[in-house]
Amino acid sequence: MLIGIELVKDRKSKEPASKETLRMGPEALKRGLQIAAGLGVHNNIIRLTPPLIVTKDEADVAINIIEACLKQVA
Repeated sequence: MLIGIELVKDRKSKEPASKETLRMGPEALKRGLQIAAGLGVHNNIIRLTPPLIVTKDEADVAINIIEACLKQVA
């Protein structure tokens, strides 16, 4: 399984949120989640590669960590 998330500063203009994306990796790791951040042409893609046996509870934890990181870097 592979999940890609593109971060933009504004939904209308689609301006890439490159700096914020690059800060996501270390922020997520501090909270116990390893992600690949800063991918793509504009360095604004986050890649998640959970195992195929991920549980709903584990996925919820990961989403909560990502949400907290987004708030931190915004």
